[in-house]
Amino acid sequence: MSQSRSWSLSQVGLIGGFVAFAIAVLVAYRAPATGYELSIYGATPTLYWVLVAVAVLCSLVIAVMGGARFRNLALFLGGVSVFSVVALPVIRGYFFLGAGDSLTHLGWARDIVSGQTPVTEILYPGIHTFAILLSMVTGYSLEHSFLFVVLAFIALTFLLVPRIAALVFPQDDAVVVIATFSTFLLLPINTISTHLAPHSFSQAVFFGSLTVFLFFRYVSSNRPESSTFRPTAIGALLGITGIATVLYHPMQALNILVLLGLAAAVQYVARRTDRWEQFHSNRPVYAQTAILAVALFLWIIQRAAFLNTVGAVERTVEGYLSGTPPTAAGAAASQGASLAAIGVSIEEIFLKLFLVSVIFIGLTGVLAVATLSSRFDDMPETTAKIQYLTLGALGTLPFALVYIFGNIGELHFRLLGYLMVIATVLGAVMITLSAIGISPRMGARTAHVGIVLAFVILLPLALLAAFPSPYIYQPNQQVTEAQLDGYHQAFTLQNETLTVQSVRQGPWRYNDAVLGVEASEETEYDNYVPDNGLTDLNSSFEGQGYLAITDYDRERELVAYKELRYSQEGFDALDATPGVNRVISNGDFTLFFVEDFEERAESTETQQTFGSDEQSAVSELDLAGGGAAADATRPGGGDGSSVTNAEVPDRETDPPDDTQRTSDEPANDDSFSGSDSTQSDDSAVTPDTAAPTPTTDEPVGTPNAEETTTDEPTSLDTGEAVAAVNDTRVARVEQRDERQTSTTTQRERDDDDASNDGKAKGHDKDEKENRGNGDGKAKGRDADRSEERRGERTGEEDEREGRDDRDDETERERDEGRDEDDDEREDDEREDRDERDDEDEEDDDDRRDDDRERDDDDRDDADERDDDDDEEESEGDDDEDEGDRDDEDEDGGDHRDDD
Repeated sequence: MSQSRSWSLSQVGLIGGFVAFAIAVLVAYRAPATGYELSIYGATPTLYWVLVAVAVLCSLVIAVMGGARFRNLALFLGGVSVFSVVALPVIRGYFFLGAGDSLTHLGWARDIVSGQTPVTEILYPGIHTFAILLSMVTGYSLEHSFLFVVLAFIALTFLLVPRIAALVFPQDDAVVVIATFSTFLLLPINTISTHLAPHSFSQAVFFGSLTVFLFFRYVSSNRPESSTFRPTAIGALLGITGIATVLYHPMQALNILVLLGLAAAVQYVARRTDRWEQFHSNRPVYAQTAILAVALFLWIIQRAAFLNTVGAVERTVEGYLSGTPPTAAGAAASQGASLAAIGVSIEEIFLKLFLVSVIFIGLTGVLAVATLSSRFDDMPETTAKIQYLTLGALGTLPFALVYIFGNIGELHFRLLGYLMVIATVLGAVMITLSAIGISPRMGARTAHVGIVLAFVILLPLALLAAFPSPYIYQPNQQVTEAQLDGYHQAFTLQNETLTVQSVRQGPWRYNDAVLGVEASEETEYDNYVPDNGLTDLNSSFEGQGYLAITDYDRERELVAYKELRYSQEGFDALDATPGVNRVISNGDFTLFFVEDFEERAESTETQQTFGSDEQSAVSELDLAGGGAAADATRPGGGDGSSVTNAEVPDRETDPPDDTQRTSDEPANDDSFSGSDSTQSDDSAVTPDTAAPTPTTDEPVGTPNAEETTTDEPTSLDTGEAVAAVNDTRVARVEQRDERQTSTTTQRERDDDDASNDGKAKGHDKDEKENRGNGDGKAKGRDADRSEERRGERTGEEDEREGRDDRDDETERERDEGRDEDDDEREDDEREDRDERDDEDEEDDDDRRDDDRERDDDDRDDADERDDDDDEEESEGDDDEDEGDRDDEDEDGGDHRDDD
């Protein structure tokens, strides 16, 4: 094929590849995640995968077979295409990724921002400060900033690993192409202890590629002998990156220290003994090694996490010396047993996870052995760098043995992640050397076709295991906003006397994420439902509490883990079990309130007893008072008061006034070794803790569920609420009795008073007899009711005798209190009635005395008036006599005048 035709095909291929890539990203972007997805591979549109495969294939073919002119563009196309796979959580709008350690890292970042935790108190604050800085600059949330931090380290690795391979084997540019596609395999990711999610050690592993790159750039600077110890910019930068590695994760810093330390030792011995000439021209790394060693020592020496790890190693050694060694790789063995339980063989899962890694480890081993022969004598620089990396890998094997045989977590898988960075470089170099070796015999085109076919097979195998999915019997680690919102409601509205439980492990990771690590203690949220315990929550909860279930939990247990611990029947039973009530449901998160089953049975029995008592009391009052009790309890009836429905709780619909809280596995990530974000199938969990009575937007939908739908949830204690409801009902019956008695007595008293006022004074004796009879009747009714209530309470006490001592003691105290209150009230009523009767009698006597006095006064007044009248009459007679005498005198005068 002519060169011009090859170039034309390369151009067409590149154009088609970039178009396919652009459309693929657009397709993925237009299909955002709307909820939890068990597999990011299955949830992403098939068209995206087809177009990305076309873009990567175009890139691979053109980069390997198209010549140097378009090689860089082809590599760029391949890089952005594979990078889009890694960036799918961002492209498809994931809120957060990582349901284990990642949530704790998110909580630490919140603590740093809020000032609750100084940066220096975190063992590896590197990614946290990176995410906070990115959030401050861009305005993104911390959740999204963490996702971009992950992508930044992946991009760094994609750029630097091919450059490291070129420094190791600078003789052929083909090594850059092969190393680039080897990097696209993402071999450091094994989804057991390293992840494509916010995870300090995983990001530190990728950051290690920068340290290795600077190391090779520094040692390979060809300088005269006199200048080998002169400080350089690259050397200073190497020292700074060493310190930065400590901050990203001390365990990875230890791996880098082993690499630099062994390189420094080899350089020193080679110079002192005049042996191993391939190292003579290299710059020594004594200063950088010392800087890293001092920084690591000072950073971890007083850390409790480091001391705990050292203690674990000491216990392991003592166990072997005493003949009681721990189970080697116990966590892996436990996971293997779980896989066997669901019908998966160790061989199957090993091939899915580690087949490609094993191939590159084999290529690395062959290359390391080859450097010991004379075949590389003409390439001293390549030999020296291959041996540097080989020594760095072998130097970590003692740690691997301690991790494996000491059963210290799954740290050997973390170490494997670091070793795969070295294997990626050396494996790519070995493939390049092999292609160069077979090209003269089989032809360059055949070698190129072989390389293309190899990566066509290896890329899908590796990328299918990059994210957790049912393909490798793991759930996707997606964390939705609804999940975090649901847990936030549960934790912030909690009653601290109750517990919040979950399945498989407690929800303490989510508490770290939403409230911050400092705001919670791991043991508070470490409770979980035992295996197959969803159908028998009575054995899972000691009393009452809350059960948090997410879509992630359901999909993980039912699909990824094939109902290993929890079955479909168990999840279905939650909505059908009496006493298990849904209180929050937002689509991805559901919170159930689990009643105390013993208390619930007792409460039901007690409510039935009190219900019958209430009806009997009301019926009696109706008979005695002619319906006055009924009037008194109706709105506007009786005494004119209004009693609303809220005053009499509905025993069938009122949800329990209570709340609770809980949690699971300790945050092992806050240690020198850390913990894995993916919990094993057999992760152990125990302690206890609590959560809340939040709100919900969804109806329950089941006849047995009682659901709170208020916008402002409350947090009360259910046990106390049940007792309070029962006490309230008894009190209401007693109040109705008292009200009716008082009403009847008052009416009789009013009638008697009216009769007394209308009668003559001579009926006072009859009035007293009537009042006495009325009082005797009222007292008789009071005594009868008192005896009936005492009999009822005695019956209730007899029913409670079979209960435990605590309930008996509580009920007896309550009954005795009621008896005393009843007697006191009755005595008070009798005293009040006697006092009122005495006062009435005194008032009647006073009225009679007043009447008598008024009568006497009236008689006296009448007598006085009669006397006055007599006096006036006598005075009138005297006046008349005087008048007659005057007339006679006048007549006499007249007669005298006439004379």
